[in-house]
Amino acid sequence: ATDVPNIKLLWVDGSDLTNYFENGEIDRLYLNFSDPWPKKRHEKRRLTYKSFLDTFKRILPDHGEIHFKTDNRGLFEYSLVSFSQYGMKLNGVWLDLHASDFEDNVMTEYEQKFANKGQVIYRVEAAFKSKINNEKGHAVFFDFQGNSLNNEVVNDISSNKMVLRTLLKTIHEYKNSSSITRSEER
Repeated sequence: ATDVPNIKLLWVDGSDLTNYFENGEIDRLYLNFSDPWPKKRHEKRRLTYKSFLDTFKRILPDHGEIHFKTDNRGLFEYSLVSFSQYGMKLNGVWLDLHASDFEDNVMTEYEQKFANKGQVIYRVEAAFKSKINNEKGHAVFFDFQGNSLNNEVVNDISSNKMVLRTLLKTIHEYKNSSSITRSEER
C-alpha cells in the first residue's frame, strides 16, 4: 500500500477515524465482515450503530458511500434498519451476493471461508444524503438468484418503511425455507 497514494490502512478504533481523516476526505468506506456483536448489550460496538454512522458521515462527503458485506443475517438486518433510521439512501441490496450478477466483488479471506461453507453473503451499498437538499432515492433490490426485484425511483427510500419491511420479510422467509444455516456467532 506504500506505492498507492490514495489508500490508508489503519488498525484503529473506528470511533477515532476523525483523528486520521479530515471532514469529507474519503469517498467510500468498506465494512467487510465486521464483528456482529450479537448480544443486545454490545449494540453500541457494531460498526453500523448510529455513533459510528455519525463518525462516518463526518469523514465522508455529501453522498459518501458505505459498502457493507457480511455473512451474518442478524447484523445485515440490523444494518439495513440502522441505515434507514439514520436517513441514508440504500443504493443497492443483495440478499445473496454470490448468486447475483454483481461483477465488481473483491473477495476477502473471510468471504471465501464463509462461501466455501455454503453461507449466504449479504451486501448493501448505502449513501449519506446531501446536507443541502432532500433528494429522492434510487434503490435496486436483488433476490437470491440475482434478479432485480425493482428498478424504479422510490420517493425517499430511507423513510419508505414498506420497502424495508418487505425486504426484511423476504430475508426472514428465505432463512426459514433455506437449507443454508445461519452464520456461526464469532
